[in-house]
Amino acid sequence: MDIKQIIKTVDGFPHAGVKFLDITSILSNPEAFKYTVDQFTLLAESNNIKSIVAVDARGFIWAGAVAIATGLPLFLARKPGKLPGSTFSIEYATEYSTTSVGMQVSQAVVGPVMIIDDIIATGGTLDAVGQIITELWKIESKDQLHAAIADLSFLPGRQRLLDSGCRVASIVTY
Repeated sequence: MDIKQIIKTVDGFPHAGVKFLDITSILSNPEAFKYTVDQFTLLAESNNIKSIVAVDARGFIWAGAVAIATGLPLFLARKPGKLPGSTFSIEYATEYSTTSVGMQVSQAVVGPVMIIDDIIATGGTLDAVGQIITELWKIESKDQLHAAIADLSFLPGRQRLLDSGCRVASIVTY
């Protein structure tokens, strides 16, 4: 299936000069959605993954489906103020701003782990989640598979993640 034909490009969002990939168009196409979930599921199974981490917010959609398909535990990496209890957070830069992401410290994430997000752009979000996983659960970067629907290869995200020692996968590359 050619997922690139299904993903819509929105010019000028969130600001002028940006060509935004709207992966939500996959969700309105059940066949495409199933295909992407199946691709992530195959990645998890072939990499002996033991935990799935979902990145806020679009990563939740795919990671939840993959966790169900594989029978693996699902953990959330969320934006500030969205998780109860004690959290560990890391601040990072995105294409558009500076933000942070955190995870609950009481969770029991085990590796190898698959971290699922929608897009690999600058790699800031995935890298921050990877740092949290290493810090809290001592899961080395080599035991982290960072997976996304699309990799924007003209941006430094993939290389940033590879340079940190992580494995990287995407369903499509732009």
